[in-house]
Amino acid sequence: MHCSDKIAFGLFGSLFFTAVVLSCSVLTPLSDKPNIGRKKIILACCILIIICLLLQLFTSNLTIAYIAIFFMGIGFPGRVVVGFIWGSEFMEAKYVKFYTAVLFGIDGLTLCFASIFFRYISVNWKVYTAC
Repeated sequence: MHCSDKIAFGLFGSLFFTAVVLSCSVLTPLSDKPNIGRKKIILACCILIIICLLLQLFTSNLTIAYIAIFFMGIGFPGRVVVGFIWGSEFMEAKYVKFYTAVLFGIDGLTLCFASIFFRYISVNWKVYTAC
């Protein structure tokens, strides 16, 4: 991607964001349906994301990487949003605010730590994706 133009590089973020917006409008209401439920949505989205991560890990084709990042965006709300709602239903009400702050704090810091790590320590991201 170092030699690619800015449009090709920026398309990753655009595809991911577009897929997240589309998926939020479908998966979150779908998880409230009694015959589908949250568990099935979360499981399907986790499997989808694992498949997409493996595709990104083993491909050098830019088109396949674009398709994978789009479907990762499709699975993201089902894994994160629906998963958070489902998990908070099992917590006592007095702990929900604390655990919400901790979970979203860690989630937000992950990108910061990853940026620092790949800037100053290692640029070999494919090895860490496999872990």
